[in-house]
This record gives sequence, structure tokens and C-alpha cells, in this order.
Amino acid sequence: MLLHVAANSQWGSFHLFQIH
Repeated sequence: MLLHVAANSQWGSFHLFQIH
């Protein structure tokens, strides 16, 4: 999951919020 966020730096913020 962390790798996914790192790869999608721009989506990271939004993704992290959605996942959590």
C-alpha cells in the first residue's frame, strides 16, 4: 500500500484519506 502511495504522489494524499 505504501508503495502504491509513493508511486502516486499526487494521488497519495487523496488515496491515503480514502483508504483510511
